Amino acid sequence: PPYDVTPGSVLRIPPPVVYTVRAGDTLAGVGKRFSIDPRSLANLNDIQLETSLRPGQRLALPSLVKDRGPGAAATGPQVAASLAPTRSISAATRPTIVKPTFATTAAIKPPVTKAAPATEPETDSDTTQVAAIGKGKFVWPVKGEIISGYGPKGPGQRNDGINIAATAGDPVKAAAAGQVVYAGNSVPGFGNLVVIKHDGGWTSLYGNLGKMSVKIRAEVAQGQDIGSAGVSGAVDRPQVHFELRYAPSPAVKARPLDPATLLP
Repeated sequence: PPYDVTPGSVLRIPPPVVYTVRAGDTLAGVGKRFSIDPRSLANLNDIQLETSLRPGQRLALPSLVKDRGPGAAATGPQVAASLAPTRSISAATRPTIVKPTFATTAAIKPPVTKAAPATEPETDSDTTQVAAIGKGKFVWPVKGEIISGYGPKGPGQRNDGINIAATAGDPVKAAAAGQVVYAGNSVPGFGNLVVIKHDGGWTSLYGNLGKMSVKIRAEVAQGQDIGSAGVSGAVDRPQVHFELRYAPSPAVKARPLDPATLLP
């Protein structure tokens, strides 16, 4: 973009738009109503194209979407804005209603996303060196079976972390000491999400939580409860989506690493 963004800049961001599914709705039908390709709608919400929609399910839509009106069977509009109207947000105010960014400039992705090439090629040597730096720094956020591992998940999709099976209500622990830089549910696919920034260029993400027990800017200790496992976002069973990202400096885009290689 031809614009420079400096620390302290105030950006005006449209709020996310959510559609509440009604009986009989399909991805194709919702896509037609809002002039969105069904495949793009599925990718935005981290679901499969053939997924059957459930009445009451909430679908994220692009912020500037236009509603062409409900079909003959619908009785009213089902589009709702986010919890707050569009407003100016700076780093010093409450950023919990917007898609979070970090000092590393890396935007959070849904648990499974379209694969995108890194700005700089990552080599096995790079990964090994970073894994050595992070080894021993982190603990498991919750104990359980890994039900979705790190890496590619089919054509054009990948998991930037791991998904750990859990029992609803299980406490979720901070993997390391740090500061909470995001706590909210505005990122499609993640549900209730907590993001913690750690010393040394590390960031950890905890998604699909049932409840969150920390707020933004809170300082947490390693092993401290930050929430509980549950079913939120694009999942159908209790679990915790967990990511670890690393950037050697704020000028470098943070890269996800396989948490399983860093955890004890």
